[in-house]
Amino acid sequence: MENAVRKQLIQRSFNAISQGYDLPALRFFSDGAVCLAMDLEIKGDEQVLDLATGTGAVAVEIASRLKTGGVLGVDFSKGMLRRAEEKARDLGIKNVNFQQQDIDQLNLPEQAFDVISMGFGLFFFPDMSATLKKAIRHLKPSGRLGLSAFSTDTFSPLVDIFQNDLQTFNISGLEPSWKRLGEEGTILKVFRDAGISEPTINHYDCSFFLNSELDWWQVVWNSGLRGLVDQLEASQLSQFKKTHLANIAKRQQEQGVQLKVNIMTCCLSYQP
Repeated sequence: MENAVRKQLIQRSFNAISQGYDLPALRFFSDGAVCLAMDLEIKGDEQVLDLATGTGAVAVEIASRLKTGGVLGVDFSKGMLRRAEEKARDLGIKNVNFQQQDIDQLNLPEQAFDVISMGFGLFFFPDMSATLKKAIRHLKPSGRLGLSAFSTDTFSPLVDIFQNDLQTFNISGLEPSWKRLGEEGTILKVFRDAGISEPTINHYDCSFFLNSELDWWQVVWNSGLRGLVDQLEASQLSQFKKTHLANIAKRQQEQGVQLKVNIMTCCLSYQP
């Protein structure tokens, strides 16, 4: 698939899921934002560039920690950016702004930011090292660079059941994007190939219990997994949802349905 077509599909998918991205069932995005902001060791006066900002989870979290600095959140999904602006406005956070841009073709000055962050975004890019290399052009020497990723076992076994149930319908590209960056060794290689020193990688267990299988469907319908089920026709989607949720319901425990979420943060002080 050509890169331009791939980007259009991702953009369309994220526009569609933007309104449900901040539901409680998807709290791992806000949990990850807290982990990343903490490990970036924000001092309070930095100018921050948040890439693949989505609905602004990382941008808003970092902005809330700044006394005199500011955050620019960049994404190519208009739907996501509208939700990010609503979130910042609702929380009364005024030191954050958002722009629609393609991260691979940023129209921003070089070496202009003290911090560059990217929460759960790098794995969507075909050439992760190339995208990272382009991004750091905008980071000042000795500036902080940080990104977050899900470990390979995140969402298992629920996502394994999801993939197995979808196989019946001959859906393509069943491997979730986050697994492309789900191992420490892969992360280190991406950084090395981008000409960047190895980051410090920290692990956080952010697992929690969903209320029921219906909450899992909220995760499917409002995350990157949506792009897979969108390949189904309406009749197939109804059939898949019924079968899949029945299988997920078998995982119900007294506390609910466990959602395994293991988050990695990868941070460093950049030296060109």
